[in-house]
Amino acid sequence: MKMLLSLSMLLALSVASPPARAAAPASSWFDHSHSIFFPPALKKKLTVHQSFSLFWWNFLVLQVEDEKRDWQVAAKTCASLKTGFKDLARVECEQSLKEVQSLLGDWRTDYALRYPRPDDAVLRASFDAGLAKASLPAGDAELMKLLRADPLESWHELQTLAEGRLNLPLKRKGGFFYDENTHRIVIPVQMGFSPAETRATAEFQENLAKNCGDGEGCARWSFIGPHASTLKNEQQIIRDTGIVSRVGASILAIFGLGLLFSGRGRLFFLVPPVLLAMIVGAAVTIAVFGSIHDLTLSFGAGIVGLALDYGLQAAFNAKSPRIWRSNTFGLLTTIVGLVVVMSSAIPLLRQMMLFSCVGLLTAFGLFYLLLKQHPEYFATRELAATPTVRGWKTGFVLALMACGLTGAATLRPNLDMRQFDFQDARSREVSTWLFQHQMARAPLFRIHEGPGALSESHEEKTWAQSANVKFENAANYLPAPAV
Repeated sequence: MKMLLSLSMLLALSVASPPARAAAPASSWFDHSHSIFFPPALKKKLTVHQSFSLFWWNFLVLQVEDEKRDWQVAAKTCASLKTGFKDLARVECEQSLKEVQSLLGDWRTDYALRYPRPDDAVLRASFDAGLAKASLPAGDAELMKLLRADPLESWHELQTLAEGRLNLPLKRKGGFFYDENTHRIVIPVQMGFSPAETRATAEFQENLAKNCGDGEGCARWSFIGPHASTLKNEQQIIRDTGIVSRVGASILAIFGLGLLFSGRGRLFFLVPPVLLAMIVGAAVTIAVFGSIHDLTLSFGAGIVGLALDYGLQAAFNAKSPRIWRSNTFGLLTTIVGLVVVMSSAIPLLRQMMLFSCVGLLTAFGLFYLLLKQHPEYFATRELAATPTVRGWKTGFVLALMACGLTGAATLRPNLDMRQFDFQDARSREVSTWLFQHQMARAPLFRIHEGPGALSESHEEKTWAQSANVKFENAANYLPAPAV
């Protein structure tokens, strides 16, 4: 009986999937996602994984410190999740068998298609045992209804499949998943929208903070999973972009003040061509990639800003006939470096380098035309600085070169993709506990589409059984089409 009472949550977590939500509107020209960090092969895997609603599970984890109070908080939170959130497909806490009656009905109806009819003696014994349980004088009404409708107790097989697929080996206590070692309550939540819809995730968290059950918001809960981490990463990108933008604006302001106080205000005319070059670079990047990432605009703008060096060189050395030859060599060496980085498999680097190359070339061309045609607008007096050679300067440069060569030979970059995980320390610790120490290893999993999907699934099931491979597909739950 106890096993039967836990069946509903097992089934819901292992085989339930929410209905597909309407497609999101087309993306804008500006991108602030984190998937651009990943090489194409890894990005494809992430996209495929996130495109199936079966994987849209997140987890609310509460650290139990006050036994009575925290269980009350969990109960109130569970109730609010079930009644006050329209975009949730499933909430797995304090479940009843009534919620999976339809699924169990389909399962027992297909029993005769999965197995040959047992002989009369076995059939009679199964009926007698099942009806004896269903005739107990006291018990849960839904439980009794299930036993009477399924006297062969075919739900045992479905429970075995569900337990094998349930990647959450936690015990049940008071209608919740609970870990006795760490004293943590876990509420699995299946979202009704994809992880990429971060605005919907943010709204969910805001609503949750208002209905968290203890009057103190959700500060004591940890929200982890694909939706939670995607939102955290996007928020970190936006924060980084804001910091870079503020620093860039501050430097530009300081640069402007320096020009004014030095009596070289004409050099302000060098700024508009650079801004125009950034616009051209952004337009070309959008045309090639379909959008431009926030970090490309933030960090790429600093690279395009290097073009100011060419304008400053020409403005301070307007009488030199060879200044543009020097500028050209400087541009070419920079472009070569950017093209090398453009060969990276990381989309963000390729996009940033394209933006930078187009911006630098455009700014260089504009400066060349403007300073050749209208040098009087930019002409300013030369700087009085005279380079000098000192022994300590030479030693410092040589030391830097030695450190660079040593570092290139010994240092290795950290390529761990977890470097792109910007969750707070508490959420990261809970995620590690749940996904690395609690989650079981998933079986081989494939999804087929089209009219022949079920037949292909049964062919793969036959192969998996002959090869002793743990396999998961529709054939584990549905009879073959011929049957």
